[in-house]
Amino acid sequence: MKLATAFISTTDYFEREKTNPIRHEYFDGEIFPMSDGNEEYSNVRWHIYKLQ
Repeated sequence: MKLATAFISTTDYFEREKTNPIRHEYFDGEIFPMSDGNEEYSNVRWHIYKLQ
């Protein structure tokens, strides 16, 4: 079973980000939580990038 994806407009995204303490990335109508930028996350992200 595939879950439905809800898309939001850029306007709604920016309005939400103004008041939300957690930052998100916006890509093609979807939002994704951003990491806190710690070193462990950076290492994982780098290894995933190298696999592509």
